[in-house]
Amino acid sequence: MNESYFDSRDKNNLARLENICEKLPEYVEDFFLSIQMRTTPLTRLNYASDLHTFFDFLAQRKFKKDIKDISINDMDFVTSRDLEKFLAYLSHYTKNGKTYKCNEHAKERKLCSVRSFLKFLFKEDLITANIAEKVDSVKIHEKPILFLENNEVNDLLDTVE
Repeated sequence: MNESYFDSRDKNNLARLENICEKLPEYVEDFFLSIQMRTTPLTRLNYASDLHTFFDFLAQRKFKKDIKDISINDMDFVTSRDLEKFLAYLSHYTKNGKTYKCNEHAKERKLCSVRSFLKFLFKEDLITANIAEKVDSVKIHEKPILFLENNEVNDLLDTVE
C-alpha cells in the first residue's frame, strides 16, 4: 500500500527533526518528548529550528562554546536581557553562511518556541526561574483590511464575465 501524502510528510519532518536534535544539547530531546503527544511533527520541527537558532545565538554571543556544550547549568545563567538581545539579533543574522531577517511574526513565533522550552525546563526543576515570563511579546502591527468600492466590485465582475 502506498504511503499517503501526510504520512510521507510526517516521516520526512520527523527525520529532519532528528537531524536538528542531533545538533542540540541532549536535554533538549526531553522537551520534544514532553510535547510529542500534543503537537504535530511539523510543529516540533519548527520548534527545533527555532531552538537551534536560539542555541546558536547563545553559543556565539553568550557562552562562546559549541551548541552541544551548553549545559543545563548554563541555562540558569540565561537572562531576560539575553532573550531581548536574541529578539534584536533576529532582525538580521547569519546561520550556516546564509543571512536571515525575521519580521515581527517570525520573531514572535521564535519567542514562543523559546518560552515553551524554558517553561518546560522550569516545570521540570532543571532551571531555577522562568525568565521568559519577564519578556514582553513582540508587537504585531496589524495591516488594515482593504475593501473594494462598489464600482470596483462591479468592474471586477464585468471583467470576469
